[in-house]
Amino acid sequence: MAFRSDTTLNDDPNGLRFWEQHDLIDDQLVVTPARSSLECIIYFDPQRREFLDFDRIEEKVSAELAPRHRVFRFEPLTGENMASWSPFLTPEAERAFLRHGYGRAPVGLSSGIPRPPRPVGSPEKNRTLNLNYDAFYGLAAKLNATLRAIQDIRPAGALPAWLRRDPAEILQPVCGCLPRNGEDKLGIPLTRQGDLWLGCNDFKRSQVIFPAVAATPATAVTKGREVRVRWYGLSQEKMRAQIRRELTDCLDNDVDGFDLPALALFMCQNVMMLRLAAEAVRRRFAASRDQYDDDRRVRDHEDLNLSLKIEGAHDIDPALVRLQIEHWEPTLAERTLIGFYGGTAPVPSHNSTTEVLRIERLARWVGELRRGCHADLDPATAADILGIFERPSPEFLDLFDHRVAWSPFAVLDSLIGGAGWTVLREAALRVVERSVPFSVSYALSGQGQRLPGANVDLPNRHVTVFGPALLLPIENGSELRDQARVISPRGLYVD
Repeated sequence: MAFRSDTTLNDDPNGLRFWEQHDLIDDQLVVTPARSSLECIIYFDPQRREFLDFDRIEEKVSAELAPRHRVFRFEPLTGENMASWSPFLTPEAERAFLRHGYGRAPVGLSSGIPRPPRPVGSPEKNRTLNLNYDAFYGLAAKLNATLRAIQDIRPAGALPAWLRRDPAEILQPVCGCLPRNGEDKLGIPLTRQGDLWLGCNDFKRSQVIFPAVAATPATAVTKGREVRVRWYGLSQEKMRAQIRRELTDCLDNDVDGFDLPALALFMCQNVMMLRLAAEAVRRRFAASRDQYDDDRRVRDHEDLNLSLKIEGAHDIDPALVRLQIEHWEPTLAERTLIGFYGGTAPVPSHNSTTEVLRIERLARWVGELRRGCHADLDPATAADILGIFERPSPEFLDLFDHRVAWSPFAVLDSLIGGAGWTVLREAALRVVERSVPFSVSYALSGQGQRLPGANVDLPNRHVTVFGPALLLPIENGSELRDQARVISPRGLYVD
């Protein structure tokens, strides 16, 4: 037999004789180490955790399953989860779980048994995750340079208190983590207050949390400086100098509606939005999809684990503070900005029309042009430009009867300005009529105000667009200006 009749010998890892070192299971087709031959999952109700004695539970279940040695694993499960899915085979087992706060699932074979190897990741998964993390890191590094440039050109007394802090401190709730004890990281969950995304590190009352990926500011900025990610190929210091010139130009020329705190807040909110988009994609490829066979069960599993992680990290008493997990659904305008920054988000429903997705697709192309300073104007992209700016279809024109559709178009229109789109429309006509691609370059102008800056070289099939490193002018500038002045001196944390 593969277990000791004298179980005290199990404390000695070298105490097994050679014929006791393996179990032969399933007619000798599977061989597994005897020490971890079978696994037992014990489900427990996290809402009753403080009343449960986990050592006593494991001891009791172990006695029920003796004499074979087991590996025990505790998994959270609530009564609400059981309304849509239950691991228990009988109503009696379910009632016992609800009565006692824990219950043993049917015994399964442990991870010690050879299983088909899981793929590390499909090309689609790896590519999509990398797109979103790169967008997050790249904009975080650009934001860091912007914050430092703002503090270079403005005395502290002229800025709101939250914007006077060290950029690394400003970025902590924006990026979602702060370092603690060297390598340990304390998460800062993301929540919503009014129209703003804020970090949450105070759980005196119940909070609504939105799942989002997170990184320490140092990690995000460091990764955002990598050559393949950073904007315009500029180092952090050159980016800071470029942005400083643009900000000074806007201030010197008294550009209408320009405001430094509003710009900083706008960029902070966009970094948080990219974290939300990255989490939505991460969940689409989550490992829990291998365990559960429908989206609701995957979501419930992920939400419950997130709640437990937050409660543990922030020492929350679940009896006094309730965490509610909500799922972010990006608007079409937000999807347009996400595409511009290089990220992506799962399409929320099949109701998105081809015309709306065309805006998002073109925003992604403009983002590639601006971040990398070069892009090819191929027939497909040219058709998108003409289909939006030159020869809009009746279906596209119908969209403008609805604000939800007009908003993403307004965002797209602002990405390179009227002069840029006018020249691109001219080139797009040539591309479509003659089936020859054009090359397009984006040159930094050194000016923050958007002046006419684009030309087309038809003989050489090349377009040059001139513009700032920053995304100016910003949408909803007056509203952001008012919000930026009432933010707590602590920064972008919920009150």
